[in-house]
Amino acid sequence: MIGKSYFLLSLLQVGLSQEWKGDTPREVIAQEGSCVQIPCNYTYPAHLVARSRVGIWYMRRYWETWSTWSTAFHSVDHSHELPRFRHRTRLSGDLKDGDCSLIINNISREDAEPYFFRIEFDSRNSYNYLPETKLHVSVGLSQEWKGDTPREVTAQEGSCVQIPCHYSYPSCLENQPRGGVWFHKKKQVPWAPITFYTKDHNHELPRFRYRTRLSGDMKDGDCSLIINNIRREDAGLYFFRIEFDNGPSHNYYPITQLHVSDFTDKPTVFPAEIIAGKRVDVSCTINTTCNGTAAPVLTWDTPTDVPGSVSNTVTQHGVTLTYTSVLTLIPSLKHHGQTLSCRVRYPSVSSNRTLVLTVQCKYRHPSFYISCNRIQCAQQDPTNITGLRKKLVLFY
Repeated sequence: MIGKSYFLLSLLQVGLSQEWKGDTPREVIAQEGSCVQIPCNYTYPAHLVARSRVGIWYMRRYWETWSTWSTAFHSVDHSHELPRFRHRTRLSGDLKDGDCSLIINNISREDAEPYFFRIEFDSRNSYNYLPETKLHVSVGLSQEWKGDTPREVTAQEGSCVQIPCHYSYPSCLENQPRGGVWFHKKKQVPWAPITFYTKDHNHELPRFRYRTRLSGDMKDGDCSLIINNIRREDAGLYFFRIEFDNGPSHNYYPITQLHVSDFTDKPTVFPAEIIAGKRVDVSCTINTTCNGTAAPVLTWDTPTDVPGSVSNTVTQHGVTLTYTSVLTLIPSLKHHGQTLSCRVRYPSVSSNRTLVLTVQCKYRHPSFYISCNRIQCAQQDPTNITGLRKKLVLFY
Protein backbone atom coordinates (compact mmCIF):
# COMPACT_ATOMS: atom_id res chain seq x y z
CA MET A 1 0.00 0.00 0.00
CA ILE A 2 1.05 3.60 -0.47
CA GLY A 3 -0.20 6.69 1.31
CA LYS A 4 -1.75 9.92 0.12
CA SER A 5 1.48 11.78 0.83
CA TYR A 6 3.13 10.01 -2.12
CA PHE A 7 0.39 11.17 -4.42
CA LEU A 8 0.68 14.77 -3.21
CA LEU A 9 4.45 14.57 -3.72
CA SER A 10 3.91 13.43 -7.30
CA LEU A 11 1.55 16.31 -7.99
CA LEU A 12 4.11 18.74 -6.61
CA GLN A 13 6.77 17.22 -8.86
CA VAL A 14 4.66 17.85 -11.93
CA GLY A 15 5.04 21.54 -11.37
CA LEU A 16 8.74 21.34 -10.45
CA SER A 17 10.13 19.36 -13.36
CA GLN A 18 9.09 18.73 -16.93
CA GLU A 19 11.51 15.80 -17.09
CA TRP A 20 9.06 13.51 -15.36
CA LYS A 21 6.88 12.48 -18.27
CA GLY A 22 4.91 9.34 -19.04
CA ASP A 23 3.17 7.96 -22.08
CA THR A 24 0.35 5.51 -21.33
CA PRO A 25 -3.05 4.99 -23.03
CA ARG A 26 -6.25 5.91 -21.23
CA GLU A 27 -7.94 2.62 -22.17
CA VAL A 28 -6.89 -0.91 -23.12
CA ILE A 29 -9.13 -3.86 -24.01
CA ALA A 30 -8.23 -7.47 -23.26
CA GLN A 31 -9.94 -10.80 -23.86
CA GLU A 32 -10.79 -12.93 -20.85
CA GLY A 33 -8.33 -15.84 -20.56
CA SER A 34 -5.82 -14.15 -22.85
CA CYS A 35 -3.05 -11.66 -22.00
CA VAL A 36 -2.65 -7.94 -22.43
CA GLN A 37 0.10 -5.36 -22.69
CA ILE A 38 -0.36 -1.87 -21.27
CA PRO A 39 2.12 0.27 -23.26
CA CYS A 40 4.20 2.56 -21.08
CA ASN A 41 7.23 4.80 -21.61
CA TYR A 42 8.64 7.23 -19.08
CA THR A 43 11.33 9.91 -18.66
CA TYR A 44 13.02 11.32 -15.56
CA PRO A 45 15.69 13.90 -14.61
CA ALA A 46 19.02 13.21 -16.28
CA HIS A 47 21.00 13.26 -13.03
CA LEU A 48 19.24 10.03 -11.99
CA VAL A 49 20.30 8.00 -15.01
CA ALA A 50 22.94 5.97 -13.11
CA ARG A 51 20.76 5.39 -10.06
CA SER A 52 19.13 2.06 -9.28
CA ARG A 53 15.37 2.13 -9.45
CA VAL A 54 12.20 0.25 -8.62
CA GLY A 55 9.24 0.06 -10.98
CA ILE A 56 5.77 -0.52 -9.54
CA TRP A 57 2.40 -0.94 -11.21
CA TYR A 58 -0.64 -0.20 -9.08
CA MET A 59 -4.23 -1.23 -9.55
CA ARG A 60 -7.01 0.76 -7.87
CA ARG A 61 -10.57 -0.37 -7.57
CA TYR A 62 -13.06 2.37 -8.34
CA TRP A 63 -14.65 2.23 -4.90
CA GLU A 64 -11.26 2.44 -3.16
CA THR A 65 -9.47 5.63 -2.16
CA TRP A 66 -6.01 6.72 -3.24
CA SER A 67 -4.65 5.37 0.04
CA THR A 68 -5.62 1.79 -0.79
CA TRP A 69 -3.76 1.05 -4.02
CA SER A 70 -2.94 -2.62 -4.69
CA THR A 71 0.39 -3.64 -6.20
CA ALA A 72 -0.01 -5.53 -9.49
CA PHE A 73 3.74 -5.69 -10.19
CA HIS A 74 6.92 -4.89 -8.24
CA SER A 75 10.24 -5.09 -10.10
CA VAL A 76 12.32 -5.91 -7.01
CA ASP A 77 10.15 -7.80 -4.53
CA HIS A 78 7.23 -9.83 -5.86
CA SER A 79 6.01 -10.50 -2.33
CA HIS A 80 4.56 -6.97 -2.39
CA GLU A 81 2.25 -7.97 -5.22
CA LEU A 82 -1.39 -8.77 -4.63
CA PRO A 83 -1.54 -12.62 -4.45
CA ARG A 84 -3.84 -12.93 -7.45
CA PHE A 85 -1.33 -11.02 -9.61
CA ARG A 86 1.73 -12.93 -8.47
CA HIS A 87 3.34 -14.91 -11.33
CA ARG A 88 0.91 -13.30 -13.83
CA THR A 89 2.56 -9.91 -14.34
CA ARG A 90 5.90 -8.82 -15.79
CA LEU A 91 7.50 -5.98 -17.73
CA SER A 92 7.91 -6.42 -21.47
CA GLY A 93 10.95 -4.13 -21.67
CA ASP A 94 13.80 -2.72 -19.57
CA LEU A 95 13.27 0.10 -17.07
CA LYS A 96 16.73 1.45 -17.88
CA ASP A 97 15.54 2.10 -21.44
CA GLY A 98 12.49 4.01 -20.26
CA ASP A 99 10.18 1.09 -21.09
CA CYS A 100 7.66 0.39 -18.33
CA SER A 101 5.09 -1.59 -20.38
CA LEU A 102 3.16 -4.08 -18.25
CA ILE A 103 2.05 -7.53 -19.35
CA ILE A 104 -0.75 -9.34 -17.51
CA ASN A 105 -1.30 -13.01 -18.33
CA ASN A 106 -4.43 -15.11 -18.04
CA ILE A 107 -6.76 -12.13 -17.86
CA SER A 108 -9.81 -12.46 -15.59
CA ARG A 109 -12.85 -10.21 -15.28
CA GLU A 110 -11.71 -8.88 -11.90
CA ASP A 111 -8.60 -7.44 -13.59
CA ALA A 112 -10.81 -4.79 -15.18
CA GLU A 113 -9.67 -1.77 -13.14
CA PRO A 114 -7.55 1.41 -13.50
CA TYR A 115 -3.73 0.95 -13.52
CA PHE A 116 -0.81 3.37 -13.25
CA PHE A 117 2.97 3.20 -13.05
CA ARG A 118 5.32 4.56 -10.36
CA ILE A 119 9.11 4.86 -10.42
CA GLU A 120 11.15 5.02 -7.21
CA PHE A 121 14.82 6.04 -7.19
CA ASP A 122 14.80 7.01 -3.50
CA SER A 123 12.43 8.63 -1.02
CA ARG A 124 12.93 12.08 -2.58
CA ASN A 125 12.99 11.04 -6.23
CA SER A 126 9.84 9.04 -6.91
CA TYR A 127 7.02 9.73 -9.29
CA ASN A 128 3.54 8.49 -10.27
CA TYR A 129 2.88 8.59 -14.00
CA LEU A 130 -0.65 9.59 -14.90
CA PRO A 131 -3.22 9.40 -16.39
CA GLU A 132 -4.43 6.00 -15.24
CA THR A 133 -5.08 3.32 -17.83
CA LYS A 134 -8.52 1.71 -17.63
CA LEU A 135 -8.38 -1.99 -18.48
CA HIS A 136 -11.57 -3.40 -20.00
CA VAL A 137 -12.08 -7.17 -20.13
CA SER A 138 -14.34 -8.65 -22.79
CA VAL A 139 -15.77 -12.14 -22.84
CA GLY A 140 -15.25 -14.46 -25.81
CA LEU A 141 -12.48 -15.98 -27.89
CA SER A 142 -9.69 -13.62 -28.83
CA GLN A 143 -9.07 -13.28 -32.55
CA GLU A 144 -5.37 -13.66 -31.79
CA TRP A 145 -5.82 -17.34 -30.96
CA LYS A 146 -5.99 -18.99 -34.37
CA GLY A 147 -5.15 -22.47 -35.57
CA ASP A 148 -4.77 -24.01 -39.01
CA THR A 149 -5.22 -27.79 -39.09
CA PRO A 150 -6.91 -30.04 -41.68
CA ARG A 151 -10.19 -31.76 -40.88
CA GLU A 152 -8.99 -35.09 -42.32
CA VAL A 153 -5.67 -36.82 -42.99
CA THR A 154 -5.10 -40.34 -44.36
CA ALA A 155 -2.06 -42.48 -43.56
CA GLN A 156 -0.99 -45.94 -44.68
CA GLU A 157 -0.39 -48.61 -42.09
CA GLY A 158 3.31 -49.08 -41.36
CA SER A 159 4.38 -45.77 -42.90
CA CYS A 160 4.39 -42.34 -41.24
CA VAL A 161 2.15 -39.30 -41.38
CA GLN A 162 2.32 -35.57 -40.74
CA ILE A 163 -0.68 -33.66 -39.42
CA PRO A 164 -0.01 -30.06 -40.58
CA CYS A 165 -0.56 -27.49 -37.83
CA HIS A 166 0.13 -23.78 -37.49
CA TYR A 167 -1.01 -21.58 -34.64
CA SER A 168 -1.00 -17.95 -33.52
CA TYR A 169 -1.41 -16.37 -30.10
CA PRO A 170 -1.46 -12.91 -28.46
CA SER A 171 1.75 -11.02 -29.17
CA CYS A 172 2.32 -10.29 -25.48
CA LEU A 173 3.15 -13.99 -25.01
CA GLU A 174 5.87 -14.01 -27.67
CA ASN A 175 8.80 -14.40 -25.26
CA GLN A 176 7.02 -16.64 -22.77
CA PRO A 177 8.20 -20.28 -22.37
CA ARG A 178 5.58 -22.72 -23.58
CA GLY A 179 4.69 -26.36 -23.92
CA GLY A 180 2.82 -28.08 -26.73
CA VAL A 181 0.44 -31.02 -26.29
CA TRP A 182 -1.23 -33.23 -28.89
CA PHE A 183 -4.28 -35.21 -27.77
CA HIS A 184 -5.86 -38.27 -29.36
CA LYS A 185 -9.30 -39.69 -28.78
CA LYS A 186 -11.46 -42.26 -30.47
CA LYS A 187 -14.79 -40.50 -30.03
CA GLN A 188 -16.22 -37.09 -29.21
CA VAL A 189 -15.69 -37.45 -25.47
CA PRO A 190 -14.52 -34.80 -22.95
CA TRP A 191 -11.25 -36.53 -22.04
CA ALA A 192 -8.38 -37.51 -24.32
CA PRO A 193 -5.01 -39.22 -23.73
CA ILE A 194 -1.79 -37.44 -24.65
CA THR A 195 -0.12 -38.39 -27.93
CA PHE A 196 2.82 -35.99 -27.65
CA TYR A 197 4.04 -33.57 -24.96
CA THR A 198 7.05 -31.32 -25.51
CA LYS A 199 7.95 -31.04 -21.83
CA ASP A 200 7.60 -34.56 -20.51
CA HIS A 201 7.28 -37.65 -22.70
CA ASN A 202 6.32 -39.70 -19.64
CA HIS A 203 2.86 -38.14 -19.91
CA GLU A 204 2.38 -39.64 -23.36
CA LEU A 205 0.25 -42.72 -23.91
CA PRO A 206 2.77 -45.63 -23.85
CA ARG A 207 1.95 -46.84 -27.35
CA PHE A 208 2.76 -43.38 -28.77
CA ARG A 209 6.00 -42.89 -26.85
CA TYR A 210 9.05 -42.66 -29.19
CA ARG A 211 6.73 -42.63 -32.22
CA THR A 212 5.63 -38.98 -32.16
CA ARG A 213 7.43 -35.65 -32.54
CA LEU A 214 6.98 -32.16 -33.94
CA SER A 215 8.29 -31.47 -37.43
CA GLY A 216 8.94 -27.76 -36.83
CA ASP A 217 9.63 -25.20 -34.11
CA MET A 218 6.78 -23.99 -31.92
CA LYS A 219 8.45 -20.56 -31.64
CA ASP A 220 7.75 -20.19 -35.37
CA GLY A 221 4.10 -21.10 -34.90
CA ASP A 222 4.65 -24.61 -36.32
CA CYS A 223 2.92 -27.34 -34.33
CA SER A 224 2.82 -30.05 -37.06
CA LEU A 225 2.78 -33.57 -35.62
CA ILE A 226 4.59 -36.58 -37.10
CA ILE A 227 3.53 -40.10 -36.16
CA ASN A 228 5.88 -42.91 -37.18
CA ASN A 229 5.12 -46.56 -37.88
CA ILE A 230 1.37 -45.98 -38.21
CA ARG A 231 -0.93 -48.58 -36.65
CA ARG A 232 -4.60 -49.30 -37.16
CA GLU A 233 -5.42 -48.16 -33.62
CA ASP A 234 -3.90 -44.73 -34.36
CA ALA A 235 -7.02 -43.81 -36.32
CA GLY A 236 -9.11 -41.24 -34.50
CA LEU A 237 -9.37 -37.58 -33.56
CA TYR A 238 -6.37 -35.32 -32.87
CA PHE A 239 -6.08 -31.75 -31.62
CA PHE A 240 -3.31 -29.43 -30.38
CA ARG A 241 -3.06 -27.42 -27.15
CA ILE A 242 -0.58 -24.67 -26.22
CA GLU A 243 0.33 -24.03 -22.58
CA PHE A 244 2.28 -20.91 -21.62
CA ASP A 245 4.26 -20.92 -18.38
CA ASN A 246 2.43 -18.85 -15.76
CA GLY A 247 0.01 -17.85 -18.48
CA PRO A 248 -3.01 -18.97 -20.48
CA SER A 249 -3.58 -22.23 -22.35
CA HIS A 250 -5.60 -22.79 -25.50
CA ASN A 251 -7.01 -25.70 -27.52
CA TYR A 252 -6.85 -25.29 -31.30
CA TYR A 253 -9.63 -26.52 -33.55
CA PRO A 254 -10.92 -28.00 -35.80
CA ILE A 255 -10.11 -31.51 -34.66
CA THR A 256 -8.29 -33.59 -37.29
CA GLN A 257 -9.67 -37.02 -38.17
CA LEU A 258 -6.86 -39.49 -38.96
CA HIS A 259 -7.79 -42.41 -41.22
CA VAL A 260 -5.51 -45.45 -41.55
CA SER A 261 -5.54 -47.53 -44.75
CA ASP A 262 -3.60 -50.54 -46.06
CA PHE A 263 -0.04 -49.97 -47.21
CA THR A 264 -0.16 -49.73 -51.01
CA ASP A 265 2.55 -47.21 -51.85
CA LYS A 266 5.11 -48.23 -54.45
CA PRO A 267 8.11 -46.25 -55.62
CA THR A 268 8.12 -44.83 -59.12
CA VAL A 269 10.92 -45.86 -61.48
CA PHE A 270 11.68 -43.60 -64.43
CA PRO A 271 13.11 -45.67 -67.32
CA ALA A 272 15.86 -44.32 -69.52
CA GLU A 273 17.26 -45.36 -72.90
CA ILE A 274 19.64 -48.20 -72.08
CA ILE A 275 22.47 -48.77 -74.57
CA ALA A 276 25.10 -51.43 -74.23
CA GLY A 277 28.39 -50.05 -72.92
CA LYS A 278 26.99 -46.58 -72.24
CA ARG A 279 26.55 -45.09 -68.75
CA VAL A 280 22.91 -44.58 -67.79
CA ASP A 281 21.06 -43.06 -64.78
CA VAL A 282 17.83 -44.72 -63.61
CA SER A 283 15.77 -42.78 -61.06
CA CYS A 284 13.43 -44.08 -58.35
CA THR A 285 11.24 -41.77 -56.20
CA ILE A 286 8.71 -41.89 -53.37
CA ASN A 287 6.68 -39.02 -51.88
CA THR A 288 5.90 -38.64 -48.18
CA THR A 289 5.32 -35.98 -45.52
CA CYS A 290 7.79 -37.49 -43.04
CA ASN A 291 11.51 -37.30 -42.51
CA GLY A 292 14.05 -38.27 -39.87
CA THR A 293 14.34 -41.73 -38.32
CA ALA A 294 11.06 -42.96 -39.85
CA ALA A 295 11.73 -41.66 -43.33
CA PRO A 296 11.44 -44.15 -46.20
CA VAL A 297 14.65 -45.80 -47.39
CA LEU A 298 15.16 -46.57 -51.09
CA THR A 299 17.39 -49.48 -52.13
CA TRP A 300 18.19 -51.20 -55.44
CA ASP A 301 18.31 -54.87 -56.46
CA THR A 302 20.45 -55.23 -59.61
CA PRO A 303 22.07 -58.05 -61.59
CA THR A 304 25.15 -59.04 -59.61
CA ASP A 305 27.56 -58.40 -62.50
CA VAL A 306 26.35 -54.87 -63.30
CA PRO A 307 28.82 -52.26 -62.02
CA GLY A 308 26.96 -49.30 -60.59
CA SER A 309 26.72 -46.58 -57.94
CA VAL A 310 23.79 -45.01 -56.05
CA SER A 311 23.14 -41.42 -54.97
CA ASN A 312 20.21 -40.31 -52.78
CA THR A 313 18.58 -36.88 -52.42
CA VAL A 314 15.55 -35.33 -50.69
CA THR A 315 13.62 -32.32 -51.98
CA GLN A 316 10.68 -30.53 -50.38
CA HIS A 317 7.64 -28.80 -51.88
CA GLY A 318 5.26 -27.54 -49.21
CA VAL A 319 4.78 -30.38 -46.70
CA THR A 320 5.63 -33.04 -49.31
CA LEU A 321 9.09 -34.57 -49.29
CA THR A 322 10.34 -36.40 -52.40
CA TYR A 323 12.99 -39.05 -51.79
CA THR A 324 14.99 -39.89 -54.92
CA SER A 325 17.56 -42.62 -55.50
CA VAL A 326 19.57 -42.55 -58.73
CA LEU A 327 21.27 -45.75 -59.89
CA THR A 328 24.17 -45.18 -62.29
CA LEU A 329 25.32 -48.25 -64.26
CA ILE A 330 26.94 -49.42 -67.48
CA PRO A 331 24.92 -52.37 -68.89
CA SER A 332 26.01 -54.85 -71.55
CA LEU A 333 23.99 -56.85 -74.08
CA LYS A 334 23.87 -59.89 -71.82
CA HIS A 335 21.73 -57.93 -69.35
CA HIS A 336 18.92 -57.61 -71.89
CA GLY A 337 15.71 -59.01 -70.34
CA GLN A 338 17.06 -58.98 -66.78
CA THR A 339 15.40 -56.88 -64.07
CA LEU A 340 16.18 -53.93 -61.82
CA SER A 341 14.10 -53.42 -58.66
CA CYS A 342 13.75 -50.33 -56.49
CA ARG A 343 12.44 -51.05 -52.99
CA VAL A 344 11.02 -48.60 -50.44
CA ARG A 345 11.33 -49.64 -46.81
CA TYR A 346 9.67 -48.36 -43.67
CA PRO A 347 10.33 -49.88 -40.23
CA SER A 348 7.60 -52.50 -40.62
CA VAL A 349 6.53 -52.49 -44.31
CA SER A 350 8.10 -52.37 -47.74
CA SER A 351 7.24 -52.57 -51.45
CA ASN A 352 9.11 -52.53 -54.71
CA ARG A 353 8.86 -51.56 -58.37
CA THR A 354 10.58 -53.68 -61.06
CA LEU A 355 11.98 -52.57 -64.40
CA VAL A 356 12.77 -55.08 -67.18
CA LEU A 357 15.96 -54.06 -68.95
CA THR A 358 15.76 -53.51 -72.70
CA VAL A 359 19.39 -53.15 -73.70
CA GLN A 360 20.05 -51.71 -77.14
CA CYS A 361 23.19 -51.56 -79.26
CA LYS A 362 24.10 -48.83 -81.72
CA TYR A 363 26.26 -49.03 -84.86
CA ARG A 364 27.53 -45.86 -86.41
CA HIS A 365 28.57 -45.46 -90.03
CA PRO A 366 29.31 -42.23 -91.91
CA SER A 367 26.19 -42.78 -94.03
CA PHE A 368 23.67 -43.80 -91.30
CA TYR A 369 22.99 -44.55 -87.61
CA ILE A 370 21.09 -47.65 -86.49
CA SER A 371 19.75 -48.82 -83.16
CA CYS A 372 18.83 -52.43 -82.55
CA ASN A 373 18.06 -54.84 -79.75
CA ARG A 374 20.24 -57.72 -78.58
CA ILE A 375 19.03 -60.24 -81.18
CA GLN A 376 19.48 -57.81 -84.06
CA CYS A 377 22.93 -56.90 -82.82
CA ALA A 378 23.94 -60.54 -82.77
CA GLN A 379 22.64 -61.09 -86.32
CA GLN A 380 24.13 -57.97 -87.86
CA ASP A 381 27.58 -57.63 -89.35
CA PRO A 382 28.65 -53.97 -89.17
CA THR A 383 31.05 -54.56 -92.10
CA ASN A 384 28.18 -55.62 -94.36
CA ILE A 385 26.93 -52.20 -95.37
CA THR A 386 24.36 -53.51 -97.89
CA GLY A 387 22.89 -55.88 -95.30
CA LEU A 388 22.75 -53.14 -92.67
CA ARG A 389 20.93 -50.82 -95.07
CA LYS A 390 18.36 -53.52 -95.80
CA LYS A 391 17.88 -54.23 -92.09
CA LEU A 392 17.66 -50.49 -91.41
CA VAL A 393 14.74 -50.19 -93.83
CA LEU A 394 13.01 -53.19 -92.19
CA PHE A 395 13.75 -51.90 -88.66
CA TYR A 396 12.18 -48.50 -89.23
